[in-house]
Amino acid sequence: MGLSKFFDRRANLMVPNVSWGFGVHECDILLVTKAGYGVEVEIKVSAADLKKDVEKYHKHSSRKLKLLYFAIPFYLEPLIPFIPAHAGVVSCKKIKPEYKNSYPFLQCSIIREAQDSPEWVEHGKYKFTESDLFKVARLGVFRMWDLRETNQALARENREYAAAEDKGSERCPGCGGSHTFEAVRRMDYCNDCGRNFQGGVLLGDAITRDKNE
Repeated sequence: MGLSKFFDRRANLMVPNVSWGFGVHECDILLVTKAGYGVEVEIKVSAADLKKDVEKYHKHSSRKLKLLYFAIPFYLEPLIPFIPAHAGVVSCKKIKPEYKNSYPFLQCSIIREAQDSPEWVEHGKYKFTESDLFKVARLGVFRMWDLRETNQALARENREYAAAEDKGSERCPGCGGSHTFEAVRRMDYCNDCGRNFQGGVLLGDAITRDKNE
């Protein structure tokens, strides 16, 4: 969210996690400026991920994208040499809130300006058409509905966990042992005998579970 504000999501058309539907390589953020030019924002959060980026086949090069920015945490600034020379660099730092009821926010600043992509210049300085803009907006709507479904699923799971907390005194009807509520299976699992039960009724024999589950 902090990056979307920094790149002015109110003024520019911006879509996260673009991997299909537009004829460009995968982009963490695809942005189209008011002037109709494409911008890619690549997000890196670890040194290993940043160093490995050079192995990508597309090299962040596309005739449709004028500018490329790498958004990195401030502590990765020493690794800027691993970033393509024409790419801009945005340094980000999470700032703790000053007040009790405030939230942390992301402080971003450009420490290297982006230059026009060589491939974009070579192929005629591509400008997005109305058809292109419709495709980008369509992808944005898909992302909105995907996020809505994810948020609803998380809210449902939180409600189920809260309900399980309220039933804390309930014991396994088979052995009287303590239980763990499983949100995915929507049932209780006895920590002692391993049997599932729901509403005080056993649902079957003990199930052997992987220790890592």
